[in-house]
Amino acid sequence: MKKNLFLIGIILISIMAVQNLEAQKKTAKKETVKVDPEFEKFWNEFKEAFIANDIDKLCSMTNFPVQYGQQHQISDGEYDMKKVKLSKSQFQKKEAGTFGDEYIINTLKTQKVFIKYENKYISCSYELDDGGSIEFQFKLFKSKYKLVYFMQWQYS
Repeated sequence: MKKNLFLIGIILISIMAVQNLEAQKKTAKKETVKVDPEFEKFWNEFKEAFIANDIDKLCSMTNFPVQYGQQHQISDGEYDMKKVKLSKSQFQKKEAGTFGDEYIINTLKTQKVFIKYENKYISCSYELDDGGSIEFQFKLFKSKYKLVYFMQWQYS
């Protein structure tokens, strides 16, 4: 009788260990993010156009109206947030102020990009040397990625 209980206990522990291992494998697969090769190609083209300040190319890679946000720290814990939707003509006039900014261009050239997949969106963000950051958000439209949102955080 004791042998049977012992064997049953060993079998149950073995089953639980196998289930736990399978669950860990599934979790590990979810945490490993593979970049879509099409997005990677798009991102490299977008980054090159941004660095070259090629507004026409950037317009072709953007879904209008595009949302732009800028956040400034006013004081400890207080922020001023500005969000606007830019038309193509506003975007071309560089009303966002981000495009053509040498500091941000150098950041795109030298810093590592953080890519994050969120539902239907892909975010690419950079940490700036001053503690701020810049984020571009893209969405797939009819098999083409387009910029739909970009944001710049600045901290004093």
